[in-house]
Amino acid sequence: MNEIKYKVSETMRVLMMKKGLDKLTVKELVEQSGISRQAFYYHFKDILDVIEWTYEIDLVETAKKCSEMRDIQASIKTFADEIVKHYPEMRRLLSSKLRAETEMILLRSLRKFFGLIIKAKYSDIDYDETEKEFIVDFFVCGMVAYFIEHCFSSQATDTETFSKEIYKLVISRINNKGSD
Repeated sequence: MNEIKYKVSETMRVLMMKKGLDKLTVKELVEQSGISRQAFYYHFKDILDVIEWTYEIDLVETAKKCSEMRDIQASIKTFADEIVKHYPEMRRLLSSKLRAETEMILLRSLRKFFGLIIKAKYSDIDYDETEKEFIVDFFVCGMVAYFIEHCFSSQATDTETFSKEIYKLVISRINNKGSD
């Protein structure tokens, strides 16, 4: 992958946690990353593009790790643990002026995540595209809402229970479809 993109991404994370997203500027991001403004705009359109790339890369790497696991419930827990690990960043993003855009990034990234998981684990199950899209959209929207609510909660997210419930709701349905 591109070294500059990773450098900008990590710098954005550090600065966002220090001062919040609303006060972060491209100028500061460029200076702290040690790159030129031209290099920044070669790789990204704006700060929102950096955020989207950052979280998409995180979820693609998590999807790869999860798709390689034999135990599906354990892979769901791994996914949930990754999301929970990023709660402080999510709180910053969701408390910014870019909340709506952040929610859309989460939705797109999770759709991609589940697309990769379904392709890796369930490519042999016969779903028509409309049915598959509905299932993915429904559960992605529910999970985004779940994690947004829990990232602001004072109670810890129980990823063990989450993984069991998601397994029962989604995976058992997919498995039953495969045995039809």
